[in-house]
Amino acid sequence: MKRFNSYEITAVVAVSGILLGLETPSMTSFISTTQMKDYFGLLNQLDQGIIFSSNAIGAVAGCFICGSLIELFGCVICFQVGAIFWLIGTIIVFFLPYIYLVALGRILKGITMGIISSLVPVYVPEAIPMQKKGYSLSLIHLSSTLGTLAIYYIGFFFRKKLKNELSFKFTWALEAVPAIVLSLLSFLLPESPKWLASKNRWQQAAKNIDRIQRSNTYKKIERATKNDREYVLGAYTSSSEFKRCTYADLFKKQYLSYTLVGILTQGFVQMTCVDSLMYFFDYICASCGLRSDHKVFVVSAQYATLALFTLFPAALLDGCRRKDSLTFGMIILSISFFCLGLVFSLFAYSNSAFSLPNSPIQWEVREEPASIVLGLFLFVVAIYGSFIVSVSWLYVGEIFPGPSRPKGTSLCMCTSWIIKAILTLSLPYSFRILKYWTFFPISLSCLIGGLVISRFPETRDLLDIRLQAL
Repeated sequence: MKRFNSYEITAVVAVSGILLGLETPSMTSFISTTQMKDYFGLLNQLDQGIIFSSNAIGAVAGCFICGSLIELFGCVICFQVGAIFWLIGTIIVFFLPYIYLVALGRILKGITMGIISSLVPVYVPEAIPMQKKGYSLSLIHLSSTLGTLAIYYIGFFFRKKLKNELSFKFTWALEAVPAIVLSLLSFLLPESPKWLASKNRWQQAAKNIDRIQRSNTYKKIERATKNDREYVLGAYTSSSEFKRCTYADLFKKQYLSYTLVGILTQGFVQMTCVDSLMYFFDYICASCGLRSDHKVFVVSAQYATLALFTLFPAALLDGCRRKDSLTFGMIILSISFFCLGLVFSLFAYSNSAFSLPNSPIQWEVREEPASIVLGLFLFVVAIYGSFIVSVSWLYVGEIFPGPSRPKGTSLCMCTSWIIKAILTLSLPYSFRILKYWTFFPISLSCLIGGLVISRFPETRDLLDIRLQAL
């Protein structure tokens, strides 16, 4: 009998994680360059907001359709559909010369990001043994950050070697490679046993459970007294059948509490603004007086920091309580953002002369305060990678009972992307109007998020049977 190894499954799914990490640096590394300004013209705040938020807008649509796609076609085909959307988006951004058509291509790629971000938290718990779920999800996030770092340096290389639009077009074209690899390797993935069972393919579902469990636990699964249907149902639920769940059902009494917990968790994670602020770190570095290669090094340091500190949950997450990690991370972020705003308020002064073209940040700091600002921001990224991002995905994937997991996870991720789109659109205006005072409401939202999440139920090692009894 062919065996499915959890490390092999994780390696294939990690290719989809690479796609999640490519879009932010592929745009931020060029948005302020003369090559992009000469090709597209000077971008105003609205243009920048649309470009930066286009992925998130597409991801909302991707999340919304993902739950239905999983129920209709299964998880493996969803990976392939996501790869197709990505390839179409890549073709558009490479060949079309208008900035709003580039935004359209990024929306299509955002659909892929929405599908993947909803699919992975559903697929991993069903294809990976419980004791390795956190490890697998963390490695998938690690692949995302490594992809981010790689595409940033690729963009830097082309920016130095090519002084025209081919610099960013070649960078964007290379983003097609992981999508092609994913579309091919996805045929090696086992289908979710739960989805097979929902289509009355009980024998294949039982075989997939056996192959996954035997590969990872090396223990013989005793099934002599059970038929395929009883065996599969016993692995996932105490019920005599798999129940279906619609989006409307998520807001009914049976699932409403789970839905609210999942939505609030993803909402508070996005309201830390770390994802959105990473789009603007190039401008923050400029406000601290960094120029040219020094700025490139520090901007890339945020991606390297995120990659490095994603290793911690890979090693420790399976042994940690989910809500404790989220609560601790949120409170530390709250303190960090407060300190960041305090340093800016004490030492920053208005000066638009130094700014990058049409920069939303019209103030600067120098010398020691500038070093403190950069250090605090990298510390924020480290905390986010260590305690927040991987844990939030795992928690949302675990909080929903089996029947509601595909639609529930999709809804939560959809909420997350909506908030990210709003924040990314509004941050340029916030920096213009509120300036560095923007960091104080971010600090407050992190504190509130940490306190609220501390009251949520713990999901570590909870089976569906126990989860339904919460």
